[in-house]
Amino acid sequence: MDHPFHLHSYAVQVLDRDGKPERFRAWRDTVNIAAGTTVRLAVPFRGKGGRTVYHCHIAAHEDLGMMGILEVTQPSEALTSGQ
Repeated sequence: MDHPFHLHSYAVQVLDRDGKPERFRAWRDTVNIAAGTTVRLAVPFRGKGGRTVYHCHIAAHEDLGMMGILEVTQPSEALTSGQ
């Protein structure tokens, strides 16, 4: 089953799927990820930073844990906080 992947607060661009370059790059809100594949994304983390979430848009998958929290920091914050 495919997974419609969504990252809140930031647009994403597919760079490649299973190592094959994406033919039509575009900034997207949601990216379909076919079962058993690997997708490499570009995300321009601009702005103040903070916490945001990512998840599969299939509610049953999200309920089973296909979601998470992403902490976006400024480079200087990451260096001084020991991360």
